[in-house]
Amino acid sequence: GRTLQILRGHAGPVVRLAFSPDGRRLASSGDDGTVRLWDAATRRQVLTLVGHSGRHSGLSFSPDGRRLAAGFDRMVTIWDSTTPTPEQRAIREARDLVDDLFGQKLPAATVLDRIRDNPSLDADVRRRALDLAGPYGERLLEQEAERVVNALYDRPLLRAEVLASLRADDTLGEPVRRHALVLAEQIPEAPFRLNDVSWAVVRRSGAATAEYLLALKQAEAACRLLPNNGPTLNTLGVAQYRSEQYREAAATLTQSERLNSKARQGAHPADLAFLALALQRLGEPERTRVAMANLRTLMKKPEHAGNEEARGFLREAESLEFDLAFPADPFGR
Repeated sequence: GRTLQILRGHAGPVVRLAFSPDGRRLASSGDDGTVRLWDAATRRQVLTLVGHSGRHSGLSFSPDGRRLAAGFDRMVTIWDSTTPTPEQRAIREARDLVDDLFGQKLPAATVLDRIRDNPSLDADVRRRALDLAGPYGERLLEQEAERVVNALYDRPLLRAEVLASLRADDTLGEPVRRHALVLAEQIPEAPFRLNDVSWAVVRRSGAATAEYLLALKQAEAACRLLPNNGPTLNTLGVAQYRSEQYREAAATLTQSERLNSKARQGAHPADLAFLALALQRLGEPERTRVAMANLRTLMKKPEHAGNEEARGFLREAESLEFDLAFPADPFGR
């Protein structure tokens, strides 16, 4: 129970620790975005590793102790934890030089010129830096292109909208644009985000026709990416109804009601409410009555009875049911 040593060096809370398999090294990661390596015998800090910003989610040596991995968000960084050879020192120096030059936001051609014209560089380091610079610059372009494309899909946009945005964005350099246009054809659209934004529009009545048509396109894309998915089919069916595609809506909502009924959470009130609405518009009174009866039974369940959105769907269906049963008198009687 006796304190052996207090190790100080992190500029924020320490969140992860890992001993090497031989017990001779201790790694620590902190909220300051660094991983620090300590000599367990002398208790001195021997290395600071920078590869992440923010809180680390994992830290571990490999079983042979030769590598150290740290995880953060959706990225894992792996370091070589062995003592470097002269060759490895040259590689590290070359890599650090290339990192520094590209970190200054210099064009690839300028980076190559700086490396060639630096008289202080060892010939081996210069050769390795020149070899690294081309692939490194290409990787930076790919990463920037991926960031731009993912940001557009996260908004979310449909593929055609993403491509149009990339072509029209005059802030993009041409190399990034070229990479981004290729990536945009490969990266899938975000089905759950598309479904969510579509649902936010179609769940309410009274929106503009253009809004409903865009929501319909979003719902169609979500269903294309997630076929036979009850919730996305439900959104599509409601979007079709709002866009006055009543026959398509009835078919889609029949399918979504069947799929959702088999799922753990059971049928969604919107399945039956908008199925009834579509059938009313199609002039199918018997099927409408069945859908309405099933909807009223479903609404008695506690999870739906107090849900204001579900109650709104019921009111909308009942309102149209009443209007069709008692059409307005053109003479005002």
